[in-house]
Amino acid sequence: MNLEYLPKIEHYGCMVDLLSRARHLGWALQLIKAMPFKPGETILGALLSACIVHQDLDVGERVVKLVSSRGNCLSDGELMMFSNLYASCGQWEEANKWREMMNDAGIVKTAGFSVVEVNGMFHKFLAG
Repeated sequence: MNLEYLPKIEHYGCMVDLLSRARHLGWALQLIKAMPFKPGETILGALLSACIVHQDLDVGERVVKLVSSRGNCLSDGELMMFSNLYASCGQWEEANKWREMMNDAGIVKTAGFSVVEVNGMFHKFLAG
């Protein structure tokens, strides 16, 4: 039986997340570069988040370059993650540069939230 299945971007995203959680950040970055798709914010965010957790400045800076080179305006979340990457690695001056860039541009971090339904009523919880 010949089963051919072409992986979708969601499959690549899962693999990047799994590799990142297992501290194989270099492999995750190689997979992103080898994908037949352009990596989106979710995939790059998963790897960047893992770089913050595992304090991997080398791979993290390469992800920052990938995100910055997409040509899109950087989101408030991306800018905050860049700052957090440097802060997690003790690079306080670089972390402050990203925060100052946000302040100078008037960018404010959007608060995250969750919505939970309990007994037919919706409750919203804010973070940040």
